[in-house]
Amino acid sequence: MSFVKRTYKLYTSCICHRFAVLISRFLKANMNEYLQRLDLLSTGQVKISVQNNAENNGTWRYHDLARHLYGWTDIFSDQFLDPTIRTDCQGRLQGPAIGFERDTVRTIAHYILGKHAYGMDDSIILNEINLDRSFYSILETVLHEQVHLWQQRFGEHPIKRKYHNHEYHNQEFVHVCESFGLHPFGIFGNHWKPADGPFEQLLKGYGILKPQESLVFPVIKGEKRNWWEKNREKGKSTLILYQCPCGQHVRVGKQEWPGATCNACGEPYQNIERKTKVEENVDKWIPIREAATIAGYDESTVRNLIFEGKIVYEKRPVVIQRVCVSLKDLMRYKKEVRIGRPSKKL
Repeated sequence: MSFVKRTYKLYTSCICHRFAVLISRFLKANMNEYLQRLDLLSTGQVKISVQNNAENNGTWRYHDLARHLYGWTDIFSDQFLDPTIRTDCQGRLQGPAIGFERDTVRTIAHYILGKHAYGMDDSIILNEINLDRSFYSILETVLHEQVHLWQQRFGEHPIKRKYHNHEYHNQEFVHVCESFGLHPFGIFGNHWKPADGPFEQLLKGYGILKPQESLVFPVIKGEKRNWWEKNREKGKSTLILYQCPCGQHVRVGKQEWPGATCNACGEPYQNIERKTKVEENVDKWIPIREAATIAGYDESTVRNLIFEGKIVYEKRPVVIQRVCVSLKDLMRYKKEVRIGRPSKKL
């Protein structure tokens, strides 16, 4: 009998524990949903205040641009984004908060995942450096960032906080953009040609035409630039280039690198970027004393050459009227006389 009672108590306790777990999960799920709705409501009120300030603050340098862009975010939501929301999701896509700040030249704009420094979601930041382009391409960028907003709110594959590059512009994002007429590369996210299709037709109805072909620069897959950007010139390295006799190259941050030898040929590396003072100043007009030092003359010798008319001089700059000579002219004379160091008296 005692065994039956113990079994019954154990059974009832297990049932109660299971029931308690289900109740806690139910309450937790409903509480999370309630908190999300509350967060959306409060964030929406803040974004309305931010938008009102941007549209009515005439002292802000981006007042007119922000006012137009906020209007276009509503148009994009009505025409593109709201119809793509899944039927099992309730509500309408909220508009973003638009901001402007200076960023690296390779950044066109970015959508802030999660909350920014002031605790608000759905912020789109445009790079001030890249605003000097057609309004067509700026609107293309805004819709691109709005698709990020849509994906985070209603997409089946939203981006997690700790994401990798291949996740940020994933297949779902590219598919939705292509359906609107945008053409981003997967992973990289840059647009390889101007938007067309529904996007072009929508803007054409408002009098905004697609850029001419002469303003479009083709983009090869893998290039991290957009169709409206020209091919960037490669930057110049600040490191010094060394070369060994067998042709191996290496760059280091030293003007002098004594004792460094090539493992392939065993010969020392030579600095092939070092310029002599003559090479650096050959096309310049420089003061007499400096020119004499570089050329290996005495200052009095150079003055004698000027007096005898064998080299020319000018008074530079105009304000100081300092006597300067052409180093090229001085080195030409030195080569003609073919002596290492002329005497003071010629």
